[in-house]
Amino acid sequence: MIMGIDHPVIAVDNMDAAHAAYRRLGFTIAPRGAHLEWGTGNWCMMFPDDYLELRGIVNPEKYTHSLEKVLAEQGEGLMGVALGTNDAEAVYKHLAERGLNPQPVRTLTRNFELPEGNVQLSFALCFLDPPETGGMMSVVFCQHLTPHLLRKPAWLQHDNAVVGVHSLTCAVPDLDAAAAAHESIFRAEAVDRTADGLSVDVGGRGKVIVMTEGAARQRFPLLKDPKTSGTGRIVATSFRVADLDRCRRHLKSEGVEFLVSEENSLCVDPGEACGALLEFVAA
Repeated sequence: MIMGIDHPVIAVDNMDAAHAAYRRLGFTIAPRGAHLEWGTGNWCMMFPDDYLELRGIVNPEKYTHSLEKVLAEQGEGLMGVALGTNDAEAVYKHLAERGLNPQPVRTLTRNFELPEGNVQLSFALCFLDPPETGGMMSVVFCQHLTPHLLRKPAWLQHDNAVVGVHSLTCAVPDLDAAAAAHESIFRAEAVDRTADGLSVDVGGRGKVIVMTEGAARQRFPLLKDPKTSGTGRIVATSFRVADLDRCRRHLKSEGVEFLVSEENSLCVDPGEACGALLEFVAA
C-alpha cells in the first residue's frame, strides 16, 4: 500500500523568486496551486511517476501546516516528503498497528490555476509524527483522488532532462535509531546497512539513503551545514536525468553553480535552489 516517493517538498520564502530559480535550473513548472483548506500554495515540477513541490505561504491568515515555523527556524530548503499510497486509510491502520502515531486521514483540496480556469485536485493524507520518521522530517502518505488532472504531456518535458526522483538523502545523529524507525514504517527487510549508513526501500519509486552528518558532509561538499536536530533532516534530493550532458550544458548556459561529484553526478549549490541541495544523476 506504500508506493515509494511521490514528491519531495521544498519550503520557499517567495513564490515568484522560487519560480524564477527553478525555471533557471531547467524545470518546466506547472501552473500554480493554492490549497483551499490551508494558506499555502505551490509550484510543482511533474515527472511521469512522481514530482517535486515548492511550497510557500500565500495567505498568512490561514493555517499553514507549520510552514511559517519551518521558514523561521530553518529557512528555505527541503522540509519533508510525501510517500505515495493507493489507500491512505489502510496506511493509517498499518502504522497504528505497528505502534506508531499517525494522524487520522484528512482530505486536502488544491485549486489548480490553469489558463482555461481553475480545477480542483483532491488528496487523502495521513501524516506521521516527525519524531517517528527516521530523518525524513515531515512525512505524509498521499493518496491522489484526482490523478487524471495532475499531469499534461507538456509539463513532463524539462530542459535539464530530468525524468524522475532518484532518492532522498537524510543525515541523522543516530543510525541505529533511524534504522528502527524505518523498519517500523516499512519492514525489516526494507532496510539495508551500507558502508555509509542505510539504504531504505520505501515501497517502489525511489529510495531513501540515511547517513551520519560526517558521511553526508563528505558525500555532498556543497552542504553548508549538515548538522541535524532531533531525529535528523533531509539534506539532498537526487533526480534521474535522461541525458546528463544535456543537463550539464543547460546549467552552464544559465551560469548555475554546480560540482561534478566522484560518482559523476551534478550537484547544484543550495544557494541556486532555494536552500535545497539538488543532485542530477544519469537515469
